[in-house]
Amino acid sequence: MDARALRSTFTSELADRLAGAGAAELAARTGLHASIVQEMTAGTSQGLLSWEVVSACVTAAELDQETIVQLRELWVQAESAEWAERGPRLLREIERQTIQARRQRAHGDKDLTRGLFDEYRPDAPWRKASGSGHPHGQWRFEPWSRTQLLTKQRMPDPDRAMSLPEFYELLKQLRQWAGQPTLAEIEQRSWGALRRTTAGDVLGVSRALHRHVRDNDNVCYMATVFGLPQTEVARWVNAYTRLREFAPEPTSHGAEQKAIAGRSPGATELPEDTLSGKELRAEPSPEAPLATTAAPSARIMARLRRWRITALCLAATATALTSALTLMVAADDPRAAQNLQFPEKLRLSPEKPVRIPLRLSTGDWSLTLRFRLESTAVASACVHDAQLSYVVEKANGVDIASGKPAKGKPDSSARAIRLDLMSALDSPQVVVSVSVPSQGIGCGFTIDLSGSTIQPR
Repeated sequence: MDARALRSTFTSELADRLAGAGAAELAARTGLHASIVQEMTAGTSQGLLSWEVVSACVTAAELDQETIVQLRELWVQAESAEWAERGPRLLREIERQTIQARRQRAHGDKDLTRGLFDEYRPDAPWRKASGSGHPHGQWRFEPWSRTQLLTKQRMPDPDRAMSLPEFYELLKQLRQWAGQPTLAEIEQRSWGALRRTTAGDVLGVSRALHRHVRDNDNVCYMATVFGLPQTEVARWVNAYTRLREFAPEPTSHGAEQKAIAGRSPGATELPEDTLSGKELRAEPSPEAPLATTAAPSARIMARLRRWRITALCLAATATALTSALTLMVAADDPRAAQNLQFPEKLRLSPEKPVRIPLRLSTGDWSLTLRFRLESTAVASACVHDAQLSYVVEKANGVDIASGKPAKGKPDSSARAIRLDLMSALDSPQVVVSVSVPSQGIGCGFTIDLSGSTIQPR
């Protein structure tokens, strides 16, 4: 059977299985747009929807496990047939454009991968580029890694967010709804258009505090790789665009969750706790009768928390400025630049990469990176299983160089990187990240780059 016939078989079978549940009821249970659910129940879907969307509907319809397994097998057959028909042509086109762009040097790596993803992704929506789809490597595609989807979890509604902190909290809930794909999986699903370091920043705890950041494209890519159809992707982008007009509010993580929960429309099905496996249930707050007397102390504690966050931000900013000023002074004196020392003992974790700005004057420079990775935990296995990666990028986001030192070695280095700075706007930054296997979650590290140097060419 060809791809169209297999897709038609799956679509019809899915519609038959969902016939017992009304489209409006399924839309209310899943949080998906009513038009999407209507097409699924009527068997009129034009394309193959992601398994994340299909799984949400069949779970909300309370189908038995055997039926879900059968539907999964039909979905895999339809997706594999589509790739068999479209894959060879897609690979040829991608390789041709990659070679052409490399010769002309008309685009940076990030612009190239984003352009390829935007143009060709509709032909292979549920394929990821293993190896992050790096333009200078060989393009290889494989099916998305199947994540463990949570049972009966309603997709978060971006229109409920009334501030940027609430929106980013809902975006993290959307990732949980999609099965909590890793940052590496997110990067591969986006074909390298959304780097894992960028994805980690967007899903970080303080993203809303960065007033200068514009995440319109990142939100679009993230909603796409979480399996949402274009109708839902547009909702998330529009919600972000609406909220971006307002200044971000520095609220705490707990306050964001309480604010969102306060507007929750009384759902009877709540998500499961990923650690305990128990269903989360809303309970009345025991402090409610004392709200009047507790208000002053609550305001004082909130103010103290804000002061603490402000102090930590100022300390981090002072450290970054000190490093930047050191580089600026050294840039004016080539002899000093030869012995330039980078900051040492910076904290590094899988969730939060290290960023080091390099404020260099116009000219040609040679950057040599040397890494010393140490574990803050007692277990030495953390370093043994750790994989460092680095990206040197310009201020406008264009990548200059990237790479991965040898895995599991505490001391490693990268070959000399040429920096051709035409103007102050080209000033680069070094982004260092670390990844560990799932069993290594909880490992903490320090990264020492004091052996790195910048020299004039």
